[in-house]
Amino acid sequence: MAKGDGIAIAYIDLDNFKAVNDRFGHDAGDRLLRSVAGIINSSVRKGDAVARLGGDEFAVLMPAIGDRQIRRRFAGMLQRMRGHFRSRRLKVTASVGVFVYRIPPSSVDVMIRDADRQMYAAKRAGKDMIVFGSQNSARDRKVRTEKHERG
Repeated sequence: MAKGDGIAIAYIDLDNFKAVNDRFGHDAGDRLLRSVAGIINSSVRKGDAVARLGGDEFAVLMPAIGDRQIRRRFAGMLQRMRGHFRSRRLKVTASVGVFVYRIPPSSVDVMIRDADRQMYAAKRAGKDMIVFGSQNSARDRKVRTEKHERG
């Protein structure tokens, strides 16, 4: 897909986030959510939309973006999150579902549903990864990024 040909939506869910609230308290959880929001915001372009959907879930809407740029931006974002979690010795990861459209659907609800399905596919496949899907592919394509080492 060439730049400008499509629109992408991502659904990002933090894995094991509840453990942060349980172990360190809600203030620590809130600080972590703010830092994750900062990482997401620094990973997108001006004009892209970032929203917290609730709890530990975020969405990103990226209009007029090419497939390679989508993959590069989300892979970089996931790497920065991993580094952030690792530096704080947290056992938190992120599952990311991205869905790309050449022709946007009739509602945002459809877009969120499609990205949510990709995110759950990432969780089922082992978490801590990005799963990409597209209305152009016969099957959803999966891209596994390397898992960070737990130390």
